[in-house]
Amino acid sequence: MPFADATPQEEFSLAVERMAVRALDVLNAVGGADVGLAPPGMLGASTAELAAVRILGADLFAPHLLNGVPLHPELAEAVAMAHAFQVFPPEQLTVQQLTDQEPAGTHDVQAPRTGPLATDSAAGTATVVGWRDWAASEVLSRCGLPPLVLPPLDAAPQPGRDDGEPTWQEWSLWMAKLSPLAVPGLDSPVHESARRGLPALGRGTVRAMLRRDYRTAARIARWLALGQASGLRSPLRLEPLFRHVRLFGGPSARTALDVRVGERLALAVDR
Repeated sequence: MPFADATPQEEFSLAVERMAVRALDVLNAVGGADVGLAPPGMLGASTAELAAVRILGADLFAPHLLNGVPLHPELAEAVAMAHAFQVFPPEQLTVQQLTDQEPAGTHDVQAPRTGPLATDSAAGTATVVGWRDWAASEVLSRCGLPPLVLPPLDAAPQPGRDDGEPTWQEWSLWMAKLSPLAVPGLDSPVHESARRGLPALGRGTVRAMLRRDYRTAARIARWLALGQASGLRSPLRLEPLFRHVRLFGGPSARTALDVRVGERLALAVDR
């Protein structure tokens, strides 16, 4: 369909794909020599692009964080993210938008009705959006800009067997929605929960792969790669997993970015 005929949601989705392609191009730049040299006007030139900047969140800075490129307030990404927070404050974006219009409870897993994993409830939405916004704000603060978002007050959940605790299926899907936090240099209760829950994340990744839900598999596997990069043992071999998703995961640039980030995290130690 012509771009002019697209709905606002479709424009956001297209803009997210374009922003992910740009991040991939920067990440794949030889030696990272050209990282962050694009003028600010090339990012966030439209409302849809500003929404895409907010949706991509901390992943917008993944090339810098993975390449060890110094962060500073003049970075095109930093300027665009600060502007995007002004145009789209946290309360104006829903969890569906921040997860690329993926509704809660997909893949035949029903989210609980209450608690921090209930992404179909106000509390669950606030928790997911809050952590993703915190991650983007935290990277912004490392660029030398004032922090904009505090971390959520709710403790990060952990999968369990007791009533009221999330199952490993629910928890791994929740962690998939928080995949933009799986980048170097960030740490939070969510990261600590991931480090303690690598076996559950491994089961969630395998389940998604068996269901050919490669998008979710790549997002969960990023947490496995981050844990491995920090010296923990991954329950799965990540190199063939990411290669399979890269070959069969479809044309989505967002999924390709998840795969490339995961590959880069796992590269040094996945042998």
